[in-house]
Amino acid sequence: MITLFQIIFWVPAIILVSIICYLMKWNKERMMLAFLTIPVLYFVVEVFDYKFFEPDYVFIRDLIGLILSVLLVIYYLVRLNKKH
Repeated sequence: MITLFQIIFWVPAIILVSIICYLMKWNKERMMLAFLTIPVLYFVVEVFDYKFFEPDYVFIRDLIGLILSVLLVIYYLVRLNKKH
C-alpha cells in the first residue's frame, strides 16, 4: 500500500520536473542552483524513507544534512540577490 502511494507521488513529480527542465532557459545561476538542490532532494528522500525500527542517529544525521543543505541553498540565493 505504501509503495502504491509512493508511485502516485513520484510519477507526477518526475514528469513535472522533466517538463520544467525542458522548458527552462538555463544560465550559470540556474545551473548552480539546480546543482545545489541535489543534496536537498537526497536528504528529503532519506528523511521520508526513515522507518521506525531504524536507529535514531540515522534520522538525526539525515535531518542535520537536510538542514545544512537547505541553508547552503539559502546562502547562495542571498549572495545572488546581493550580487544583482
